[in-house]
Amino acid sequence: MKNLLKITFLFLLLSAPAFANPTLSVGTTLSLLKINDPDFQYTSNRDQLQLSSVSFALSERINKSPFIASISTNRFINRSVDREVVSKKNGVVFTNKTKTKADTLTIGYQIGRYIPNIGLTNVGVEKSLYYAGKFLKKKQQTALIPSIGLTFIANKDISINSTIIAPNKELNLDAGVVFGVNYNFKL
Repeated sequence: MKNLLKITFLFLLLSAPAFANPTLSVGTTLSLLKINDPDFQYTSNRDQLQLSSVSFALSERINKSPFIASISTNRFINRSVDREVVSKKNGVVFTNKTKTKADTLTIGYQIGRYIPNIGLTNVGVEKSLYYAGKFLKKKQQTALIPSIGLTFIANKDISINSTIIAPNKELNLDAGVVFGVNYNFKL
């Protein structure tokens, strides 16, 4: 996880000079993830729906073309999500506290008010397992996950986006869809 953080900060530091006239976006997302954990089962499908923490993004038009590059992170204001899970081995109910950190590079092409895009997200997941309020163990996972998405520019201040996340074996992710709303302003 520490290497993930170092890589992210290095990426942000090296890419900062490329953003001469950036747009800063602040937003939140709603994620619907289909996770197939080999050890645990969720007590309800509702547990796979999660409201994300606040995310920040810097975006820039590339050489006055319709191409737009964006980097984003949810590291600064982040919270864990608590879910009840049932052991597939013995049926015991546990609490799983999950904290997900995501850093994304996105390239899009603006067509009017729409921006279809592709992305690559560096994801770090930290899972803590509890039984009757007592901490049992912690597990950390990382993965690079590709995605495709579409952003709609509602007006100069608000954009709405949807993203389809590719399946990923390292995170036991069968499928994922993310919906977001962002407030945008020029720096």
